[in-house]
Amino acid sequence: MKKLKLLIPLIIIFFTAGCWNYRELNDLALVSAIGIDEEDGLYKVSVQIMDPTQESGGSNTSSSSEATPIDVHFGKGKTIVEALNNITLNQPKRLFLGHTDLIVISDTLARKGIEDFIDFLLRERESRKIFPVVIVKNAKAIDVIKLITSIEVISAKSISSSLKNTKNNNGIVSDRLFDEVSMCLFMEGREATITAMELIGSIEQGEKKENQSTSEPNTTFLISGSAVLIDDKVIGYLPQKESLGYTFLRGLINTSTISVPCDDEGNYAGIVLEKTKTKLTTKIEEDKPIGEINIDIKAVISEFNCNLDLNKSRNITKVEKATNKEIEKLLDDTINKVQTDFKSDIFGFGEYLYKNNYKTWQKYKKDWNKLFSTMPYKIKVKTIIRNVGTTIDSTKNSYKKDG
Repeated sequence: MKKLKLLIPLIIIFFTAGCWNYRELNDLALVSAIGIDEEDGLYKVSVQIMDPTQESGGSNTSSSSEATPIDVHFGKGKTIVEALNNITLNQPKRLFLGHTDLIVISDTLARKGIEDFIDFLLRERESRKIFPVVIVKNAKAIDVIKLITSIEVISAKSISSSLKNTKNNNGIVSDRLFDEVSMCLFMEGREATITAMELIGSIEQGEKKENQSTSEPNTTFLISGSAVLIDDKVIGYLPQKESLGYTFLRGLINTSTISVPCDDEGNYAGIVLEKTKTKLTTKIEEDKPIGEINIDIKAVISEFNCNLDLNKSRNITKVEKATNKEIEKLLDDTINKVQTDFKSDIFGFGEYLYKNNYKTWQKYKKDWNKLFSTMPYKIKVKTIIRNVGTTIDSTKNSYKKDG
């Protein structure tokens, strides 16, 4: 009886092993990026299909060296899924979206709304939902899909890697993944943002193999800031500076660097912001909302071209205060621009009310963006410099002492 009990699980494993929907790799077209445009009142969906031999380096033959690392196909349709299905009319393999690294949407389409695209991917079973979404400002989505990049063989990986590095080391944008964007669209009290990019150079040259083989490519891409939405429609863009302010206010900064004026002679210190903590709240005073932002920063000095002696603690305090002032101005400029130009609460002041004062939120939510556009706010930044590097004094100050 004991042997029979052991045998039954083994029989079950034997007959159920493997993947129920297993497909041969040779039968699939691995989609690395999807571009969505509009043309003649229809969706125009383009796909970037990886060539696995090119990605892994391939053989060093003349045919492989002349081949581009990607194939691009497109289809049109009244829906996203119809457009994708129509791609099979000129492409022999079944499209597989499980390895998609990037979604690109044109500005023209994004201004009309992205809800159809969101709906399709939420229902689509093979995609992983963790790829970044970008809006291309100055070109069509298919132009980005066709781009041949120089460092990464697959251009979708090049762009997604750049987004990740920008998030981790620069802070201008966070890599807005599809699941985050879709969640924000359904959230009360906060409007969505999506990373914005541009193509730099000739679009036609960017499609050629030569763009990959030169030390200075004719065409490349630039992460240019953030698209601002109301509901599912793009209404404008934050440039890089204010996009950095947005990531500060949302508490999305991993690390970043700012230049801070540190004396009366026009010199600057390079301050690396290693750790930031943002607290954003909304209070009701005299029946009106007021925003409060408190940010604590741990920083180090990475460059110091100032006529100050860092051996003296009061000078370090001066640099901390100058850093506070610089960041407070950045945040003030960012909020003011969003309130004036977009009237869209992308920061989440309304979300705070929704989560912490639901009764008040019910009162204000219908006209919240209008209330937000004139809402007063207070900003307080506290910076602590915990390291000045391996050299205490500045080189400039040392020269003066020697002289």
